[in-house]
Amino acid sequence: MQVADQHETALARLAAYLGIERAWRDVNGEMNEVTDATLIAIATALGYPCSTDRETANSVERCQREAAVAPVLVTTEVGIPTRVVLPRHGTLRGEGGGHRDFPVEINLPPVPAPGYYDVVVDGHEFRLAVSPASFKKNIDLALGRCWGVCVQIPALRSATSRSFGNFGDLYDCVERFSGAGMDAILISPVHSIFSKDGKGFSPYSPSSRLNVNSYLAEPNLNPAADVSTIHEPSELIDWEFGLPYRMQELHKAFKACQRDRLSEQDVAKRNETTHHHAVFEVLDSHFRQQGLVGWRNWPLEYQRPTSEEVQRFARERRDEVDFHVFLQTLATQNLSSIQELAVHTGMRVGIINDLAIGVHPQGSDTWLLGDQMLRDLTIGAPPDPLGPVGQNWSLTTFSPQGLRRSGFKGFIEMLRASLRGAGGLRIDHVFGLARLWVIPEGRKSTEGAYLKYPYADLVRLVCLEAYLADAVVIGEDLGTKPIDFSLDAAARGLMGMQVMWFERALDNGFVGPERYDSLSMATTSTHDTPTVAGWWRGDDIALSEDLHRFPSGTDRTAEEHARAWDRGLLWSTFGKPDPRPSPADTDIVVDAALAHVARSNSALCVFPFEDLAGLREQTNVPGTIDEHPNWRRRYPADTQDLLDCGRVKARLEKINGLRKGGHR
Repeated sequence: MQVADQHETALARLAAYLGIERAWRDVNGEMNEVTDATLIAIATALGYPCSTDRETANSVERCQREAAVAPVLVTTEVGIPTRVVLPRHGTLRGEGGGHRDFPVEINLPPVPAPGYYDVVVDGHEFRLAVSPASFKKNIDLALGRCWGVCVQIPALRSATSRSFGNFGDLYDCVERFSGAGMDAILISPVHSIFSKDGKGFSPYSPSSRLNVNSYLAEPNLNPAADVSTIHEPSELIDWEFGLPYRMQELHKAFKACQRDRLSEQDVAKRNETTHHHAVFEVLDSHFRQQGLVGWRNWPLEYQRPTSEEVQRFARERRDEVDFHVFLQTLATQNLSSIQELAVHTGMRVGIINDLAIGVHPQGSDTWLLGDQMLRDLTIGAPPDPLGPVGQNWSLTTFSPQGLRRSGFKGFIEMLRASLRGAGGLRIDHVFGLARLWVIPEGRKSTEGAYLKYPYADLVRLVCLEAYLADAVVIGEDLGTKPIDFSLDAAARGLMGMQVMWFERALDNGFVGPERYDSLSMATTSTHDTPTVAGWWRGDDIALSEDLHRFPSGTDRTAEEHARAWDRGLLWSTFGKPDPRPSPADTDIVVDAALAHVARSNSALCVFPFEDLAGLREQTNVPGTIDEHPNWRRRYPADTQDLLDCGRVKARLEKINGLRKGGHR
């Protein structure tokens, strides 16, 4: 019993060192204990085995040694002194011969300007990242009552649309949207996706957050490139046909007109990350043809980006590698051109990119970044009323230990890639800067635990990179918040999100627009929620019945009864007289919902294009893969045709008047 207690104590110490929380509070405020088996599995996956007393003791000692290692990067804020622990120790000796070692600490003087600095102390060199005290661009924006639209790029149609929309269609949107008075266009993530077989097309499950979705690239933004076009009458995207066909189109552009101008000059100065990603793309295609899907299933000599075999392969396949470098260069240039046009046409923000919470465990980033990333752990969410068995997003992300060891190299590079060619950044599940629910591979979602992240360092780096890019930052902060997260975010000026469906008072009624936080981005709905028209009709209830997704203890009758009550609450919040519209009469409700959010105090209002057009279908149903056509819907008409629609035009004029004209 004593040995078991000692092991438990050592395990608790190890969990504390690694930032694994042994208990967590659920949405009902109740505390839940994490089992020792889960702690052992997570610690082992992090690289600290602890199945036996000896392993646990060794892992604890390793943590202690690592704590004394010199920092690679230290973060701080302007105007404050910075405490740094150096990788050496002093010794305190007593007259009786006893002694005690202690770490040597120094205080760096305050630095007045944000930026990165090299520091040398007694021969030890490290990087100092000095962040602004706040997200100044966010605070400035709070005075402007800006507004914009959220679009799904693949859903866009235009005169030259192919199987799915691309950066050319987004470029075409900018002048049209700015002409309506908009200041911003929020887009879903444009990270590099798996694309060889047309199956891994979710923008929130990318292969790489360091690289761009090259299949959205357009060789000639304006006018559209002179390549064959496909007009797809279907309302759904056929990715299995569309992605391979798009590859053929881009190959033609590479061979015909772009290779000499772009590839030759950029290969010489190519970014190492871009080069390795291009090699990964070619390797992935090569091994998929052999039935080896996922780089962990490749021969061992190809599992390290720097191996001689990988370098030889890249030389032998140089033309294919250059093609993917060309695509990355082209896509990056596209985004910069789109943002330049947005600023030129008067948008205050322009493009707001979306940063996904993680990447596919078998993607380019995990291959390239190695031990900077979690291994054998996926991320998700603990059980809650909406997901009683928890959620496993089948994604992975950075390792807290890997971040520190690398001086946050991959994280900084990811931020820069996401802010390049953008005026803003939305961070999906921003709580991941502080903690993430991690699940050992092969275990249930309930068998996870919260893993702490170096929040102070990460939020400072986000703030610094946003400052350098002159960009706004929005944190998607829906769900259970870590303790004190909201207070710190508000103090820094980090903008949160307010979604109409979730803005409820204590009596469960919808709150008025005057109660929305000024330092927030307000919206009627998101890609993961029903549209206004779909919610009013109850389409999501019918879908839940089809998918057998009703919460325990309820059924369609009960859900429809609750929805009827909620319709009344929402209609009264809009300040409209009874009788309220019938479930089939959605246009007037959409008008009222858009105006409701437009009247809010929020610094930025972003309206999904689906709501502006009064569409019923939502983009994505969380927790489904093949059961619903997620990320496959196209808008019903060309962008210009939709904007010319009388009802849509009236909505845009109303919103612009409420946001810019000062009328409430």
